[in-house]
Amino acid sequence: MAEHKKTTKKAAAPKAKAPAAPKKKKVEEAPKPAVHAAKPEVKPVEAKPAAPVHHAPVPAAKKVRVETTPRLLPAGEKYYGTGRRKEATAKVWLVPGSGKMTFNGKSLKDYFCGRRLLEFIINRPFAATQLAGKFDVYAELLGGGVPSQADAIRMGIARALVVLNPALKTVLKREGLLTRDPRMKERKKYGLKRARRAFQYTKR
Repeated sequence: MAEHKKTTKKAAAPKAKAPAAPKKKKVEEAPKPAVHAAKPEVKPVEAKPAAPVHHAPVPAAKKVRVETTPRLLPAGEKYYGTGRRKEATAKVWLVPGSGKMTFNGKSLKDYFCGRRLLEFIINRPFAATQLAGKFDVYAELLGGGVPSQADAIRMGIARALVVLNPALKTVLKREGLLTRDPRMKERKKYGLKRARRAFQYTKR
């Protein structure tokens, strides 16, 4: 049998430890001065104008029309009457005089352009009471057409004569001069051309 050679490991020699380096003493460093970052310049903010506040519209007070006599009226006693017809309104003042008539600052012939029928309508209250040529008429006319205004003047004169003398009411009422004419233009109806006029119908 072959002899086995025992191999013996040599014990490693202990390594010599290097001498420890002397510990450095910590040197207390002087505290560094704190460096503050430069603050950015703050610009003043311009105040923006406040947005307008929209409030609900306040309804305007209704204007009350005050009856005022026109400047053309002479001084002295006056008798007032209001007349209406369709959309026309006449404010009439009677002043004792010679029968002169003024409508919105114009004479009878200038305002009604010499239309005899309208002049006859206006003079009816004076003819019925036999007072023609004894009073001057001053009237303020509003709205409506010229024929409607003539009817309104007639009614205003009749009412002013009743204020002058209540005994004339019977005569004027018998003539129908104190009755308000209620006839008005009808409103347009849908599906029609006017109040009653229909569109032309063609069968073929």
